[in-house]
Amino acid sequence: MKKLGAFIMSVVFAEMLSGCSSMPSCDDKEVKDLLTDIIKRNFSAIGIKVDKANYSDFMTQNVNKDAKKVTCKVKVKIFPEMFYDTSTSDFLEYTAQHTDEGKLYVEIQD
Repeated sequence: MKKLGAFIMSVVFAEMLSGCSSMPSCDDKEVKDLLTDIIKRNFSAIGIKVDKANYSDFMTQNVNKDAKKVTCKVKVKIFPEMFYDTSTSDFLEYTAQHTDEGKLYVEIQD
């Protein structure tokens, strides 16, 4: 699990939650919650249960005001449940925007 990004960034996945129709920011709680859900699901698919994910160094890469879409980069530190004394970290790129129905859409980039 040395290269977290190689695993997570290779998987493009989207989740939806209820939200408002304004543009999300990179460090919104709902965005972080969806990122954590995506990470947990992806690791679960290979048999690793993730206890938690911590985020730091949020960077806004691009803002598309017309689409109300933000492209972000963040340093994520993953704590697998089966390895309590180990963690791995890497940068993760993602987009976040609200759908026309007002749901939050988060997608991890390749």
